[in-house]
Amino acid sequence: MRSSIFRAHGDPVVGVIPAGNAPIALTFSSDERTLYTTAQAAPAGLKWPVACKPEGQPNTAPDHPFGAVHVIDVAKATTDPEHSVITTVAAACNPVRLALSPDGNTLYATSRGDHALLAFDTRKLVSDSEHALIGRVGVGAAPVGIAVFDGGRRVVVTNSNRFGADANAPQQLTVVDATKLASGDAAILGAIPAGAFPREMRVTADGKTLLVTNFLSRTLEVVDLTRVRW
Repeated sequence: MRSSIFRAHGDPVVGVIPAGNAPIALTFSSDERTLYTTAQAAPAGLKWPVACKPEGQPNTAPDHPFGAVHVIDVAKATTDPEHSVITTVAAACNPVRLALSPDGNTLYATSRGDHALLAFDTRKLVSDSEHALIGRVGVGAAPVGIAVFDGGRRVVVTNSNRFGADANAPQQLTVVDATKLASGDAAILGAIPAGAFPREMRVTADGKTLLVTNFLSRTLEVVDLTRVRW
């Protein structure tokens, strides 16, 4: 089908960028020179040890390796996509969404399988990848969506509990103090009520409002961030 559709002008697909299993996020640096993406399990070729259990099955044996964050050279991806991955860094179990701090120095990832928010130093992702992880905060069950607000001083994640016994129950958004990432769980400031399976979030351009999609509640939640105080 693809060849017949593009026969007149040629196939527009330049190539493919290699990634691990189940890549999800597509997050560009502000200058669009770098692209970050996640893979829920690292590429087999890296031969990382099996460390993660099937989601929602805590009593079973691990069956897949840590997930990964891939760092991609955008310019190279346009000419040689197969060799455009600059580095690949471990990102706990089943990392999904990503978000950057306003200054571009910190990359946040939600680790759905480990119920955690991860923070990476974007400069070290390339220069010193073994020490790029600068913070890990335990949040709610199976976090997915992620957003940064208050000038980069706050990070909020959606806790989906999508693999729990009562996935249709209301959940919460966890708010984290980005200035205390090295303190681990002590960086948690509080929670905002949400519907069932809060999934995606966006902060409005003025930074005052957070929009949240509650997937199983079939609602769009509107949060006044000027009232979020701890």
